[in-house]
Amino acid sequence: MEEDYRGQHYAWCSPIFDGRKLNRYALGANQPPSADPAAIYEDLHRAVKTNDEHNAKLIGQKKILPALGLKWLEDGHITDAQAEEIVAVAARATFQEWRPIILVIPLPSNYELNKFSWLQEDGSRFCSGASLSS
Repeated sequence: MEEDYRGQHYAWCSPIFDGRKLNRYALGANQPPSADPAAIYEDLHRAVKTNDEHNAKLIGQKKILPALGLKWLEDGHITDAQAEEIVAVAARATFQEWRPIILVIPLPSNYELNKFSWLQEDGSRFCSGASLSS
């Protein structure tokens, strides 16, 4: 919806996809499931596949979208009609429509730095995190 109504798209970025597959002492090996892209994907995929209407993450997303639509309206980013459409779409969306998507974003050439921050051409940050090097 962010992309449809505001021309932006946000994604959770992490230099480590599945911390569970790393050596236990490697950076990122002990990241919690709520921050591990593979664990997040598996949880959402399982909830969508089994139509688990009690999945906390999906329930939270369905609740926050109408509030975001109203905030965007209040901030002047969208019209009344667009806000109404967001509320209606969130209300009628089935869990099958909340399927997770994985994006593979190539690492910048300076990835060996301890910290990285990727910038768009206009200088705004679109992805940041910690690298694997020590």
